[in-house]
Parts: sequence; structure tokens; C-alpha cells
Amino acid sequence: MLALGAASPEVWWTLSLAALSFVLAVLEHGWTHLSRTRLAETASGPASRSRLERMLAQGDHVEDALIVMRVATQVALIMLLVVLFQSGADSASAGGARALLLAGGVAFVWITLFCRILPAEMNARLLEGIVRRTMPVIVLLSRVLGPPMTLLRSLGRAMTGHTPAAEAELYADEILSTVEEGEREGHLAGDQADMIERVLELQHTEVRNLMTPRTDMEVINVTCSVAQAREEALQSGRSRYPLVEGNVDRVVGILHVKDLLGNAPDLCVRELARPPRFVPDSKFGSELLAEFRSDRAHLAVVLDEYGGTAGLVTIEDVLEEIVGEIDDEFDDLEELEEIDIVDERHAVAPGGMHVDELNEALSISIPESDDWATLGGFIFHTLGRLPVQGEELQHEQLTLRIEEVVERRISRVAITIGEPAA
Repeated sequence: MLALGAASPEVWWTLSLAALSFVLAVLEHGWTHLSRTRLAETASGPASRSRLERMLAQGDHVEDALIVMRVATQVALIMLLVVLFQSGADSASAGGARALLLAGGVAFVWITLFCRILPAEMNARLLEGIVRRTMPVIVLLSRVLGPPMTLLRSLGRAMTGHTPAAEAELYADEILSTVEEGEREGHLAGDQADMIERVLELQHTEVRNLMTPRTDMEVINVTCSVAQAREEALQSGRSRYPLVEGNVDRVVGILHVKDLLGNAPDLCVRELARPPRFVPDSKFGSELLAEFRSDRAHLAVVLDEYGGTAGLVTIEDVLEEIVGEIDDEFDDLEELEEIDIVDERHAVAPGGMHVDELNEALSISIPESDDWATLGGFIFHTLGRLPVQGEELQHEQLTLRIEEVVERRISRVAITIGEPAA
């Protein structure tokens, strides 16, 4: 029989390790599953909140330390259970195998019930209180075990080829899976789920897919007077214009319409020009949005790989990628009519419509590529020349007929879905 008397140090060590393994399991579960923002909000005051936020910033170190301590405690617990059961065996010959079986069984029940199931079922508010009150101890563990764990983590990444970028991609996929599950279960409305997905997709969306192409840019010549610029601004209703010198490839400044107020009508707008912001067409939308926010900018000129002007992108263009079209009183109603669906097999779409939006709207599969972003771009690239009005292009089960060409731009395209007539 087991020697469970008060004088048995193995018993007390075993009970202590069992309790410690439970506490560490609770802390680990709380740390990995609770919201960092929510934990910071539970701080009692500004100083406590600041200290808590600094601790929360050491997320990886803390998680690693808790995992190491929990695993080490559980291993020590199993070893002590083996010693304890061996000391209580009737004979040395029967002690080994029986002790291992008993120790394994007890450890399995304890770890499964008290270190896995019970922490997962604990109330979130209770977990927050436990984690917050034990935060100094947690951070002390992370400082002691953090450096060696960082070294081991780096070694593991080198061996597996795992990178922080791949880890970020994995987190994004996990968020998308959670959003889809929440939408299926009714916790998220469809438009809310779509918005979250578009926010995550923005980090992979290049500016060339967000911009207004150079052919649609509204610009003002830098040699214009204030009076001429006012007249052009009144016609289009924009608040900012690129100032060009000679042609659209030479953008020399940005004109804010508000700067036209209070200045002499004959003043040259060159005197009011602000420095232009240039971005490559390969920049991702999330990066551009961060730059717009940090610099309080609203507009950038997009450059292609040869340094020419590819188009213009505004903060509204980026936000529309997340929330959908943002229309104001100056938007032309004709421009807002994107697709005219005649019937289930026939539709008419603008040449400037993005391919992904067209595919989604009509359930078709026009290929997407870095070489084009719009329906007109796809037709140009496929034909290799400027199409003429009335010309038809066959792509798989689609017939694309150019309905209108305006100034070398494909304005409207008639789409027929289905096998062409023999």
C-alpha cells in the first residue's frame, strides 16, 4: 500500500506538482485564448494598465515560458507518481510494471481532466482575474525562460523553413475560418463577414487593382490660372487634382481646390502646387492605407515599372475595397450603372470594370492576371491590339462583343454566356 502519511515527502511533492500543473494549465489557456485588449482593459488604473500592456507585448516569451513550465511540471509529476507507486508495491519484482501502469493511468486522468478540460470550461471573467493577478509571476518566468526559448524557436524555424510571414499568413487563414464559422452559425451577419474578409484580402491586393487608370484621370495643366482651375473643378467636383506639365506622365504637383479660394484669378496654379506622392503599382493596399493614415494623405500618383504614370489612387479607393462603393453627389449616375443584366445569358458591362467583380456578378471565369485588372485590359491583352467597335472575342464559353470604343478605350462590352452558335 502507499505510504500516505504526513511524513512522506514524495506525497507532498506529488500533490504540489499536481496543483502547480493545474495552475499552469489555467494560465496557459487564459493567456492563449483571452483577448489582449480585454485583459488590458481590466487594469485598475493608468499605471497598472501601462505595466500590463508592456507585459502583454511579450506574448511569445510568455506563452513559451508557460508551455515549458507546464510540460516540465507534468513530466516531474509522472516521475514522482512512478516512485510513489513503486515504494508502495508489495514486492520489488512486481513494482516496476505495475507502478508504470498506475502512474500512467493517474497522470492521464489528471492531465486530461484538470489540465485540459477544466481550464477550457472555465468562465472567461474568472480566467481574466487569474491571469491579471498572476501577471508578475508570469512575466518573471518569461524573462528567465524567454531567451533560451527564443533561441530554440529560431532554430526550429530554420529547420522547418517556417517564417514570420508564413505564420502571419496562417493566422489570417485561421481568422477567415473563424469568420466563416461565425457566419454559418449566425453570430456574424453576411455583410460583416464580407467586410472582415476584404480587410484581410487588402494585404494581398496591389494598388494597380485599386487605382483609377491614367486614361480616366482628371488633371489640370500646371500653367493654368486660378480662374481656369476653378472652372474645371466646378465641372468635375473633385477636391484634389494632379498638376501635369505637358502630359500625364509629368505630374509635378497636387492642387487642393480649397487653395483656389482667396487667390487672384490670374495667379498661376504652379504657385499653389503641393509635392506629389508617388507609389509603385505593385504596393499592397494595406501598406498604402497605413501610409495614408500616418502621413494624413488622401491621394497618390501610381507609377508603373518604367516610371510612367499608371493611374491615380485615393484613400476612398482603398476604403471602397473594404466597405464597397462610396458614392457622393458628384458621382455620375451613368458611371454608377456598372452591369446591365439583360437575361441569364446576356449582359452589358463597362470596359473599366474589374475582372474579379465581373466574375462574381455573373458567375463566370475570365482569368485574372498581373497584366490586367479590368475587362478592357483583358480584351486588349488577348487581342494584342486596339479592338474596333463591333468586334467579337471568344473565350471558352463566353462571347465578348465590343459595343463602344471611346478615344482608344473600350467603353462597353456585351457578354454572352454559353456555347457560340454553330
